[in-house]
Amino acid sequence: MPIADLDYREYFDEEGINHLTEEFEKADINGDGRINEVELLHLLKRMGRTHVGKHQLREMIRTVDINNTGTIEFEELGVLEIMMYNLRPRPELIDYRDYLLECDIKLIESIFVQLDTDRQGAIPLERMGELLDAMKCKILPDKLSVLLEQADTRYDGMLEFPMVCAVYAAAARVRKKCNYREFLTKDQVASFRKLFHGCDTQGVGG
Repeated sequence: MPIADLDYREYFDEEGINHLTEEFEKADINGDGRINEVELLHLLKRMGRTHVGKHQLREMIRTVDINNTGTIEFEELGVLEIMMYNLRPRPELIDYRDYLLECDIKLIESIFVQLDTDRQGAIPLERMGELLDAMKCKILPDKLSVLLEQADTRYDGMLEFPMVCAVYAAAARVRKKCNYREFLTKDQVASFRKLFHGCDTQGVGG
């Protein structure tokens, strides 16, 4: 289950998820699918996070504990890992349309067409830096190399347009678009819509 705009399945490949699952199950002593503060501290230390103190730990739990149980479920542990290490989503695991606005997609497409000089419908990995520069996206070379390695799922050194968009979204740290219907009840949506229309005196819809 995604927490706000963070879905751990877009940040960890199968190997990463299996590793997290294994560590979580070790910490979940009673097998109820939740770990408490003490169990989380032991888990983090076992994973090499020895710098985390009790106060910081409580703040972490409070940040991701959407159920207000005072404990951490597996999905919340995944989000905690993402936040602790400021991870980027993996381009091969995301749908760029969930991240990018239509205007950005069109701009990327116009740059992509210019870089695709052979009209193959794909550009070489090494030209991705040019596209990012044109989009005014700054990223360290080593960080970009990681994203490109993840994106090159066919191991041919070429990126088609959807993957180019996904790499841009990850490189630029574009936040995933949230679906308000996942967070609001029908009555709340109706109330906000009524309030919006009441403020939209000119009827322009914005």
